[in-house]
Amino acid sequence: MKITKSFFLIPLLFALEGTLSVCAAETVDLVVRTTAGDSLVRRVERDCTRLCFADSDAQDYRIAGIGNLGFLPKLESVEMYCISGITDWSFLLEAKGLRALHRAMCTVPDLAFVEKLESLEYLCLDVYSPAGTADPAGRTELDLGKLGRLKFIEFCPDLPSGVPRFRNVRNRPFINLNNNRIRTVSPEEVNLLSQYSLVSLQFNPICENQDERAKLAGLKVCFDASDPWPPSVTKYTLNN
Repeated sequence: MKITKSFFLIPLLFALEGTLSVCAAETVDLVVRTTAGDSLVRRVERDCTRLCFADSDAQDYRIAGIGNLGFLPKLESVEMYCISGITDWSFLLEAKGLRALHRAMCTVPDLAFVEKLESLEYLCLDVYSPAGTADPAGRTELDLGKLGRLKFIEFCPDLPSGVPRFRNVRNRPFINLNNNRIRTVSPEEVNLLSQYSLVSLQFNPICENQDERAKLAGLKVCFDASDPWPPSVTKYTLNN
């Protein structure tokens, strides 16, 4: 389905978040707030299932938030790239049927909203910590007990942070921790990794340390590039 990618400035009266414009052609006006305080409109088909947002040098604005996702009843997938101006990501909770969330190179000051995305099957968090933060995003503790449909998790923070502190993980999903600069695992981290059906640790320093690898002997782990991901996993990646 083709989604209109152009943004149009509209009068403030119509740009207020919560004001919905549904045209005869069954389109919805998403309200895109910018860090400068402006409101832009992205008009999309009401039945669209996938949306993509990104900041780039080609734009003269930075995205600060998105409104009206709740008026897209069939929306299942949202992709976000290189976004650093959003401080409150809770707008994603409007997408009640969201099955896939892919965020790459996005600055995320708070990941707590993830705990409420109960319909997710695919979750990718390639996240940056805000500049000067004392608590890297990778050390955030999340309770995923409400996400009973998860099948695929990818987590890659910008700062070394070890095994992610995801607790009460249900459904034994796959987790991709490639390139996370993990050198060692504590007993607590081994216990956290036991929540997953398969763990990928490719391209981490731990792969070259036989003593550390031995700590994970009781788990299913992909250490080497020669260890392929099974089709049950790759079908959830964006390239498939």
